[in-house]
Amino acid sequence: MDWSKIFAARATKLAWGALPDGHGGPDGPAPASGTTYIEVRLKEMFLRTSRRLWRKFYPMLHAVTRHGSVEEHSVAGPGQLRELGDTNLDRLVNLNQRIAGPIPFTGEDVSIVIGLYAIPGADASKALVDTIGNVAQLARVAPAAPILEVLRGGIESIVGLSTATLQLGILDTFYRGNPLRPGTRVGVAAPHDEISFDRLWLHNGTLKRGDDQISATSYDQNDYMVLEITTPATREDWRRLPWIVGFEQQFSALLGVGVAVADKQAHIEKLWPSFKDALGRSPDLIESHRQLIEAAVKADLRKRVDALSSGTVFESRGPRTTREASDPARFDFLDIDDVPHESRT
Repeated sequence: MDWSKIFAARATKLAWGALPDGHGGPDGPAPASGTTYIEVRLKEMFLRTSRRLWRKFYPMLHAVTRHGSVEEHSVAGPGQLRELGDTNLDRLVNLNQRIAGPIPFTGEDVSIVIGLYAIPGADASKALVDTIGNVAQLARVAPAAPILEVLRGGIESIVGLSTATLQLGILDTFYRGNPLRPGTRVGVAAPHDEISFDRLWLHNGTLKRGDDQISATSYDQNDYMVLEITTPATREDWRRLPWIVGFEQQFSALLGVGVAVADKQAHIEKLWPSFKDALGRSPDLIESHRQLIEAAVKADLRKRVDALSSGTVFESRGPRTTREASDPARFDFLDIDDVPHESRT
């Protein structure tokens, strides 16, 4: 018997790395500053041991993503599906949860802190239900700071539970020496030398192990989590940005007032510089996407003005060509010479 092991044991370096290109998920080069957004999703998480004596345990992930002045906290776990009840949580599948982003990439360090916890079922459900419920109530009336405090308090109640067990923790920072690239990253609660990332695959949202994607079987030997990092050039949710929602309400109000179409157009033209200024200053957008958004909003407003001018919901003229529709100059509000005189009011 080696008595030295009673008093000391060597630390184990756990596995964390990227799947090779073609093993499932996105791939591509590292983005240049100001050209893309950053988005991080939890593709899958798994606990090998779901029961200890009479207690059931479920996986829960707590993540903090930092980039420049942006810090995003997120929690993912079966308790988020509270509308399905708080029993039989082991029957629920939790995949593809967004944990950060879209965040404009500025070239600064990107740090991700992630903890995979084993949480008793009742505690996991209660903590998440309370956190999400409080945030949902505050989101209607409160600014970002109070919401963040409630979220942090909820996270602390989760990770601070005396019964919570950290199964795997990752702190990774992407910088010039470790560039951020689109891809799939996997953390496994097993010695790094025992995990061959060349034999891991992500197929239909599930981590598998084998010589190829066809013959690979589901991996269930250890606790693990799978993250997907993407760098899209646009963000699909831009219409839901609060300041854009505010301008859209103003544009709709101006188009709905009971005055001549020419007066409505004049009011919109007066509001347009304020919109462009807010668009140019928004920290939520990258420059190339700002230009696309400006063109899209112009096109939408021009279409609505043309519909009012023609006196019908549908435009009386033929559709614009693709070239015309993509040219921002075609959407200047003052350029109304191509509108038939008889259709104006």
